[in-house]
Amino acid sequence: MRIHHWQTALVEVLHKYRDQPFKWGEFDCSMLAADCAYAVCGKDPASEYRGTYESEAGAARALLERGSIADALDRHFERAETPNRGDIVQLAGGGVGVVWGNGVWTMDPERGLGLTTEETKTIWRVE
Repeated sequence: MRIHHWQTALVEVLHKYRDQPFKWGEFDCSMLAADCAYAVCGKDPASEYRGTYESEAGAARALLERGSIADALDRHFERAETPNRGDIVQLAGGGVGVVWGNGVWTMDPERGLGLTTEETKTIWRVE
């Protein structure tokens, strides 16, 4: 179930990330998706990953030890056929993002927060 005023909370998360450079384990695409999910419905799909990595190699190791991003999202949310605002999507390249406004927002190592044109592979209904 989505929390009251989830739209405002989600925009606040996006504003927080907008002002931050990409940083593994803190301001990366997985943490963005998890923080947005928490803002929308109070569930944190990254709770077991937080504080466990600080680099790309560390992220890969955390995923090997704890399961994939998709595994974590599957434990918290149902998959969907079409995305709605506030839903989490996995991108064709393996990253994740959140559906908001006119597209999918994600964190990129080179440009930080931004809209992506990458194809959506999987959708999770965040509620």
